[in-house]
Amino acid sequence: MSCHCLENEHGFSRFDYLLVTIEFQKGKKFGLGMVHTENRVLVNKVDDDSMCSEVLKSLDRICDVEGIPVTDKELCKKQIVKGLKVVASTECE
Repeated sequence: MSCHCLENEHGFSRFDYLLVTIEFQKGKKFGLGMVHTENRVLVNKVDDDSMCSEVLKSLDRICDVEGIPVTDKELCKKQIVKGLKVVASTECE
């Protein structure tokens, strides 16, 4: 599953646009908390040793998931779950 994020360079007013890939890892929790504010989805929590811990951090903005723009938390969650189901079903075949 992939998503595009705007990463805040702490203490600076510039942003980097990153494409991150979150690898499905059986038995490992996803570990992502999100909030919806001003038509944006922001990461507010990333659990240690989770699927997201190496690629996302608090205050990252999620712009799209699998190429679908996301502007609210529920749509973002729906697209993430959809992406994870595709990956999980592919591994089972």
